[in-house]
Amino acid sequence: MKNLFLLMSLILCGLISCSEEEPDISGNYKLTALMTSCDNPDQNLDLLEGDNQVLGTNVNFSGTMLFTVGGAFKVNYVLAAPFSSQETFIEGTYSISDKNFRVCGNNGCTDNSVPSGLNQVTMQFQEGECLLTITGERE
Repeated sequence: MKNLFLLMSLILCGLISCSEEEPDISGNYKLTALMTSCDNPDQNLDLLEGDNQVLGTNVNFSGTMLFTVGGAFKVNYVLAAPFSSQETFIEGTYSISDKNFRVCGNNGCTDNSVPSGLNQVTMQFQEGECLLTITGERE
């Protein structure tokens, strides 16, 4: 009887320790892609890290995002053209639960797929009249 109890305890401990944990995405990420889908299609962008052509102009895209353990995120990116530069800061909150990655910014919350790994995070959220899709790789 003692052996049966010990065996059942070991199996139960194994099942509990093998349960799925939500991924910990906290940390710094270098932005690798930014895409906007806007109400006004003239404002749509599809950029990769580095140099891009936008309406015949060279635009350099770079940026970072930070996810804190407490559930906050910060995104900072720069669009630099030959005669101008635009820096954008975005802050919000996030939560990961029940296979859902919820991102909340100034214009409400957006549900995303849970990141499948810890090296790359893609998230969408509403910013003004545009839906932003941002991808970053862990630094």
